[in-house]
Amino acid sequence: MSFDFINDTGGAQRESAQHQPTSIERGSRNVGRHCCDYGILLAALLLLTPCAQAEHDHHLSLLLGSTELVDSGATGFTYGFDYEYAISRELGVGFVLERAEGDVSSTALFAVADVHITEPLVVQLGPGFEWGEEEDALAFRLGGYYEFDLGQNTLAATVSYDFADSEDDSIGTGMLIGFQL
Repeated sequence: MSFDFINDTGGAQRESAQHQPTSIERGSRNVGRHCCDYGILLAALLLLTPCAQAEHDHHLSLLLGSTELVDSGATGFTYGFDYEYAISRELGVGFVLERAEGDVSSTALFAVADVHITEPLVVQLGPGFEWGEEEDALAFRLGGYYEFDLGQNTLAATVSYDFADSEDDSIGTGMLIGFQL
């Protein structure tokens, strides 16, 4: 649909009724795409970094928590898995697979790097993909968790922010119940 109107010089001009996104709107939609590009580069560099071997190589955690969409405020119960292969005491690589159900209905898969800042404090980041009820999107996860060592098991509080290439980013919170393999 378009409208004709007379401009200041007396000539007819056509204006589209569709909203043209501003540079800020276009930029915010591309954040997830750019974060994914940098995340893939970071993951590749981290994989090539020589490090001392970690005490336990494999760690699998069960995730129980919630997801909230930033713009709409919709929430959902979230469950899933977090796997880490420890390259060194300071660095691990792996994946996160999670499912949110409720007002939010989506599945997400991330390839992540786990950077162990201190023994219990871990920063997690990496590119991924989200399959939603309405749309699918590239995403980038930035998060962290504080892990309590229980011998062969762990318990951690976690929080993450997912920059989505779609309209709505998300915040995840929860608990990780982990097992050394």
